[in-house]
Amino acid sequence: MIDSGLLLFLASVVVISLSGVIVPGPLLAVTIAKGPEGPHAGAWIGLGHGIVEMPLIALIALGFGTLFSSRPFTLVVGLLGGAMLVYLGAGIVRARGELTAGAVNLPYRAVPSGALATLMNPYFFVWWATVGAALVVKAAAWGLMGLILFGLVHWSCDLGWYWLVTVALARGGQNAGKVSRTVYFGAGLLLLGFGFRFIWGALTGS
Repeated sequence: MIDSGLLLFLASVVVISLSGVIVPGPLLAVTIAKGPEGPHAGAWIGLGHGIVEMPLIALIALGFGTLFSSRPFTLVVGLLGGAMLVYLGAGIVRARGELTAGAVNLPYRAVPSGALATLMNPYFFVWWATVGAALVVKAAAWGLMGLILFGLVHWSCDLGWYWLVTVALARGGQNAGKVSRTVYFGAGLLLLGFGFRFIWGALTGS
């Protein structure tokens, strides 16, 4: 039987995780852009996100958390990630919302797209070096089982949200095509905005 204290901790993980995952970011923009591939694209993107996130949790548990908030690390991730986001966003905007352009503008399938969008976001690493690291420390109080359950609960929140996004896009009703094209174009603008923001933040340290 799971300890009641661990259950309360996992409940707090759900709240904290959802409060972070629903905030618009590169991964959400990529999820929207991949939405035309089908209602389950978000689940595959969530899987790609988890492929990056799970080893990261293990590294933090082993004491590598401070690396992810270091200036050299955030500079490199911010510049490279920002440049890639600008490139992807510009391709979508140039397509003027044409859904058929998705295969060209986002050349990777859903799983690697989820992993790449995660790796390109410097604030993902900063979150894990601060809030995430604190949660990992608390989870470690229950040993390996606590860490595994923490990782699964947190990742389930991510996967569930992005899956819900693409399911909602697929069930947009009679105006689904027009709505999807508009949202797709908006995702391109978001990627452009986040890309420039990440580059500026990397250069200025903000």
